[in-house]
Amino acid sequence: MAPSPIPAQSLAAIYDEATKSISVRLRATPKPTGTQLLVRVSCSGVCGSDMHLTRRATATLAPAPGVAVFGHEGAGVVAALGPDVDGAVWRVGDRVGVRWLHSVCHACEWCAAGLQNLCVRRSVAGVDVEGAFAQFALADSTFLVRIPDGVSDEDAAPILCAGVTVYKALKVAQLRPGS
Repeated sequence: MAPSPIPAQSLAAIYDEATKSISVRLRATPKPTGTQLLVRVSCSGVCGSDMHLTRRATATLAPAPGVAVFGHEGAGVVAALGPDVDGAVWRVGDRVGVRWLHSVCHACEWCAAGLQNLCVRRSVAGVDVEGAFAQFALADSTFLVRIPDGVSDEDAAPILCAGVTVYKALKVAQLRPGS
């Protein structure tokens, strides 16, 4: 089956700074550049940090100027590839998850140590770049994850943050069976 065409405009849940409210509106469908992929989002989890962003409840968590679409737990399918995406790794139609971490520098001490979440030049989906509360979202192919067959998008979306957070903690702790 041929992929559905990508519309010029699509829906997104957009935060309005003036009214402090979120409404679903049409916007220009984003276009992938560099190593980005365009993801046709089928569902998205709502993380506690999304609530903090909306309520401005945490001084250290505020969206970058111009970011009005939150969300970092999006599940869906690849709709388009940016010009620098490795076509041998990613294809239109792949089932994927949009995670919290959008990109990192790959050069600092944190990245070298495998602690990319601490990179001072990281960008975060829904905070530094537009997020997954939309019909279409951009994700960097470096941090995109595949959703395995047998796992529904509805089950995958909420674990793209909480599940990954727990997994990373266990990995860093180097726990083994019986620990």
